[in-house]
Amino acid sequence: MLQTGPVAGGPGAAVVAGTTYLLGYAFLLATSTRVVDYFLRRWTGTDLTAGVNEGQRDTGRVVGKCENVLVLTLVFVGAYTALGLVFAAKSIVRREDMTSGDTTWYLAGTLVNFTYSIVVGVVAVAVAVIGVLPEVV
Repeated sequence: MLQTGPVAGGPGAAVVAGTTYLLGYAFLLATSTRVVDYFLRRWTGTDLTAGVNEGQRDTGRVVGKCENVLVLTLVFVGAYTALGLVFAAKSIVRREDMTSGDTTWYLAGTLVNFTYSIVVGVVAVAVAVIGVLPEVV
């Protein structure tokens, strides 16, 4: 039996998709710092933030959150090729950090954050698409 619901292009489709995308942003921003910290500690076996002062750590987290928003937005609009520009721009801005010492923190953190943001975005898009299709029971 075909149930009625927000069908693609119907009036409820935009509400379902918009809500899903907003929840995707909220979920990503609330969890990304913990996920990045977890994977960095797990892979390196040490706390990479131990030698970093609080100001640098907070700056890194703000940059990471901005990166989350940019990556998630690009995934939502399907602009996957633009992700390379975000990565390159961050590399140019953080060039001094990369040449001054250990690049493990920068590279691993950026790659984990990018990957996590892309995964959350792809899942949110899939949920939004499934949410606007009629259910077949």
